[in-house]
Amino acid sequence: MIAAFQSYLERLPVETKLKILRLYPDLAGKMLDTNQLSEDSTNEHASVGLDNLSPEDKTKLTDLNESYKTKFGFPFVVCVREASKFEVILRSVSERIHHTVEQELEIALEEVKKICRLRILQLVDNL
Repeated sequence: MIAAFQSYLERLPVETKLKILRLYPDLAGKMLDTNQLSEDSTNEHASVGLDNLSPEDKTKLTDLNESYKTKFGFPFVVCVREASKFEVILRSVSERIHHTVEQELEIALEEVKKICRLRILQLVDNL
């Protein structure tokens, strides 16, 4: 199932890949603040403390998210469960913002694959 999903993603046209990425919520963004994230996303945000950031850290991440979206046209996507700490996420967005659109499209899709792989494994474990 994981391989089929990853293969499906890879075969999509670029515009469809961009549409998928544009559906992702901002990390620690308004959807988290207003309880509009899925249960999985909410739990993933909480696992690294994104639901409990200091005002300074929240502003820093929000500003980076906005700069990233302006440059690439889609929100910053990272597999939070693999990043494991806020500092790792902050460093990642700070580094990735210097990539080309092509590089970042590829990296963001790899992050989507990681997120989906972990969620599929979690579903199977809960059977």
